[in-house]
Amino acid sequence: MPKVSLIITTRNRKDLLLSRSLPSAQKQTYNGSYEIIIIDDGSTDGTREALISLDIRYFDCSCRNLSRMRNVGAREARGEYLAFIDDDDELFPDYLSTIVPR
Repeated sequence: MPKVSLIITTRNRKDLLLSRSLPSAQKQTYNGSYEIIIIDDGSTDGTREALISLDIRYFDCSCRNLSRMRNVGAREARGEYLAFIDDDDELFPDYLSTIVPR
């Protein structure tokens, strides 16, 4: 069971997601376990195909609404804590370490 679920929302921004947001999520220095969940809002730019082989959890919700996307992420999360970021965010390597209580 992961301690933290890091939920990233996206829609047709594969290049930003793959170049900034996802790599920064994967490079966390957090010592505990965490999962990365991508909530895709019906992208048509090849996002799903680009992510399918990565060690993440992917959901295509086609919600057309950011709040609904985050709710899907929260519902599918296995972590005790939730952290939400957008596909154009870039995290500092110690982000999870600083937000998760010890």
